[in-house]
Amino acid sequence: AYVVLNVFPGAVSLIADEWVLGESMCYARVFMSFFSYNTGMYLIAILTTSKLLLLKYPARIRHFTKKAAHLVCCLTLIPPGSLLITMLLLRKEDDVAFDYRTYTCSYGYK
Repeated sequence: AYVVLNVFPGAVSLIADEWVLGESMCYARVFMSFFSYNTGMYLIAILTTSKLLLLKYPARIRHFTKKAAHLVCCLTLIPPGSLLITMLLLRKEDDVAFDYRTYTCSYGYK
């Protein structure tokens, strides 16, 4: 996902010296990056917390099933997903633009 969202568009933009992949790819790159970064942070926090619980309560954690673990991982998609939907609903017309400093599309924060 990182290569498709960041490396490939950045390399193409650097070679062409402009954004040539279209407006929809620009928006997809920005919003999917927000989603994937936030999801990764939540998953790392949950993995760290589960390891702490495993060390602190080894007898209780034995009853934690794979199904429950998968449910917890799926629930981590809710906060980043709601942030993504909120950003899409509240966005302005010109909030995403090509940035020549980084040669990629960026969110404008206007």
